[in-house]
Amino acid sequence: MVVDAVDEVVLRPGGFGSMPVAVDDAGDVCFEAHVTGASEPSTVAGLTWAFTVDGPATSRPSLARNCVSLSLTGEGTVTVDATAVGVSAQTSFVVGAAARRAPTTAGPRGPRGARPTAGERAATVE
Repeated sequence: MVVDAVDEVVLRPGGFGSMPVAVDDAGDVCFEAHVTGASEPSTVAGLTWAFTVDGPATSRPSLARNCVSLSLTGEGTVTVDATAVGVSAQTSFVVGAAARRAPTTAGPRGPRGARPTAGERAATVE
């Protein structure tokens, strides 16, 4: 179907930002454009999209259609505006603190800070 207008732009469900996200996460935020018909809305493909991102994120074009790729750079609210054929939609989500990583255990150290490398094979050598 060839169209020159769309009736609505909506956030694609289940995408990035629909679940909790944290600093240093990355993913795509995707939208769909629909035309309404007699029965159900039809998704329109092949449109040119414009995205505006505000908040603690860097953006770049995505390889996926109708999407923008985000890298989250800090805590706060990220807002993404998407426009296709003059019709816009907006989504916002909160970026939480980065997950804390458990410190790794270094284990025992030998002379001058070197880690012992003796294993089973070394233990059997006399």
